[in-house]
Amino acid sequence: MPNTIPQPRIPVTLLTGFLGSSKTTVLNYLVQQPELQQTLVLI
Repeated sequence: MPNTIPQPRIPVTLLTGFLGSSKTTVLNYLVQQPELQQTLVLI
């Protein structure tokens, strides 16, 4: 078995909900926060 170095984990958040449940509103609010300045959003 090869000796491998553990890779750092990348935190992931999954935003789900029903149609019309304000997912876009929440996402727009979150990405405007300074704490999330280096956040990547995939749609």
